[in-house]
Amino acid sequence: MSLHRLRSAFLLFVLLGLGACASLPGPHDVVVPLERLQSAAERKFPLNQRPMDLIDIRLSNPRLALHPEDNRISVTLDARVAPAFTRRVWEGNFVLSGVLQLDAQRRAVVVVQPRIDHILLDGIDPAMARQVAQASGALAGTILQDMPLVSFAAEDLRYGGSTFVPTSITTQAAALVVTFAPVK
Repeated sequence: MSLHRLRSAFLLFVLLGLGACASLPGPHDVVVPLERLQSAAERKFPLNQRPMDLIDIRLSNPRLALHPEDNRISVTLDARVAPAFTRRVWEGNFVLSGVLQLDAQRRAVVVVQPRIDHILLDGIDPAMARQVAQASGALAGTILQDMPLVSFAAEDLRYGGSTFVPTSITTQAAALVVTFAPVK
């Protein structure tokens, strides 16, 4: 075999090897728009709660917002509150929020560390507002704790003979970006 043919064969071998390496799957990002998250949240409401059998709370019309600065998601809900001990009904808003986290077992983005950020009810006096806040304190946990915002089916995590797992979340103002990496 001539030196020219040997060099050509070696160059072809190197190029084929590089081409094979280029086809290996690596990490990739999936963008989940806020509209998709909003649509998923809307399916979970309206929701009726009766914390400690003291007040009836009806929550509806969820409006989500992403907060990239602290990796949180918030939901503003229309609220209708009726204490069991009066005929009075207050309407207004509850704002709940939580931290976004990956749940590898469920292949999902979930909400953890939920809290009530704000309660605003029309016509309620401050003393009653404190009582409503105390009675509904566990409400954020009931509604948001471990709530899957988006789930990925097992078949969605296979591509080109490789299996992928979610490895990180980046929160943007209008979307979540979930990074997937191949299982090694």
